[in-house]
Amino acid sequence: MRRILITILCCATTLTAQQRPQSVANSPKAITLDEAVQEALSKNLDLAVQRYDISVAEARQIQARLRPNPVLTVSGDHLDLLGTHYDEINNAGPNEYSVRTDFVLERAGKREKRMALGAVQRSIAELGVQDAMRKVVFEVQSAFVDVLLAKEHLALAQDNLKSLNGIVQVNTARVRTGIHVSGSTRRTPRADTTASGGNSGNRY
Repeated sequence: MRRILITILCCATTLTAQQRPQSVANSPKAITLDEAVQEALSKNLDLAVQRYDISVAEARQIQARLRPNPVLTVSGDHLDLLGTHYDEINNAGPNEYSVRTDFVLERAGKREKRMALGAVQRSIAELGVQDAMRKVVFEVQSAFVDVLLAKEHLALAQDNLKSLNGIVQVNTARVRTGIHVSGSTRRTPRADTTASGGNSGNRY
């Protein structure tokens, strides 16, 4: 039973050693936590979309500061576009033209309220960007901690494997030593029997 156990342990050790990477040349370059956070903040697409919301809010804030422009309206009716001319048969005409100018008069405080609304919208967009940045930083930090924890688990597993290999070697040596000892102990009674037989022959 001990031989079977040692054989299984040796096979498991060999398979684990074969599964290890043979080269570390292609391993990624190690970076610090601050570098990882800056990389994520600069290349995260969701965060880039949130930053565009700030630009949109700024444009709306600028638009809210503007005063209403006057409107000029020019129109024409009963125009002879088909060239039929005006006579007693078609009973059309004459041409009519009109020009009109409209001015929008706002109530007191409406522009200020519109500007305040634009400022609030910009503040909301900035808070949204900050919240998105906080989430990205949290995800990167969590992933960084997970990587460190995985490295510690890997180091612990390697130490356990090294200890297991040592135990396997010790048990293998003990089994081999036990086989030699058992063989020597088996030969001893035969020698004693021969010796006793020789002595008995001398006695007779």
